Amino acid sequence: MKTKKIIVGLLLVCVLVAGALTLAACGDLTQEGEKLVNIIIVDAEGEVVFSRFLHLTEELFLVGILNDFQGVGFDITGGFINLIIVNGVSLGTGAEEWIGVFSSSEEETLSMPEWGTITIESTTYSATAVGINEMPLRAGYTYVFAVQEGW
Repeated sequence: MKTKKIIVGLLLVCVLVAGALTLAACGDLTQEGEKLVNIIIVDAEGEVVFSRFLHLTEELFLVGILNDFQGVGFDITGGFINLIIVNGVSLGTGAEEWIGVFSSSEEETLSMPEWGTITIESTTYSATAVGINEMPLRAGYTYVFAVQEGW
């Protein structure tokens, strides 16, 4: 009888340990699934007027997060950004101004440095090869929206 109690006790301990290990493993998977991306907005003078890091837990395209920032708004038509409003100031509304989208991606299918680059604090970002509707967010990448002048 004493042996049965010991065996039942050991089984109970094994079940508790297995449950704890399962919970610990699930917590780690959730953290691995998070993405940290940086969003930067640059005005016509080349000054950074907005910069935020985002933690994302699902697969998204760039367009999916653009209106998630307090004090920032995007006017988008057909995948093109017409203007950006940062704390009440409109960007990209001057004569021959437009909003360029750049990223730290070096993937050939997403990056087109021959279309232009922008340098911010010694880091160069390439023009994106796809529109905001098709640009996937990637962990560790930076996405820059910059007012550009001229055609």
